[in-house]
Amino acid sequence: MGPIKLFTEEQAFILLQRRILKDRGIDCGQYKERYLKRRIATRLRATGAKDYLEYANILKKNPDEYEFLVAALTINVTEFFRDHDVYQKLLTTIVPDLLERKEATKSNSLRVWSAGCASGEEAYSVAMIIYQVLGEGFGGWNVRILGTDIDEKSLAAARRGVYSQVKVLEGMDQSRFFSEIPNDGE
Repeated sequence: MGPIKLFTEEQAFILLQRRILKDRGIDCGQYKERYLKRRIATRLRATGAKDYLEYANILKKNPDEYEFLVAALTINVTEFFRDHDVYQKLLTTIVPDLLERKEATKSNSLRVWSAGCASGEEAYSVAMIIYQVLGEGFGGWNVRILGTDIDEKSLAAARRGVYSQVKVLEGMDQSRFFSEIPNDGE
């Protein structure tokens, strides 16, 4: 008689998701199942795990593996003003309307959360729009922009704020927001 399986593959997959949620607070239910299984399969191959339960044990014994798992799960596709039409609408309509409503309540505080900000381009794009609307020093407004991401390496890049390619919306002065860093190799 062969080995007895205590869990089906699907049950083991659910247990792995629970471990990830418990250990790192990552809700795998937010991913499409096929995508999640495909990404986890790359980590199974990389670690030599034969199934989801073995991979869950690897995560338990070697928490550093979570860094590789998170990198496999996240797609850090980003650029400044990535969806031009959305940012144009923010600049011309949404931010001015929001500020007008805040002023009507005698508030000069504006808080923005850029969730999944990757290496920061989206959060910085929003900051440039708000600056463009309010002017120098944000016009005396108390502006706070929080950028978060599950990928620590991407957040570190966002904190550095150094980018090889930048673009701004039409009518914005790029030199107002960016300065070139001399290349030490030249």
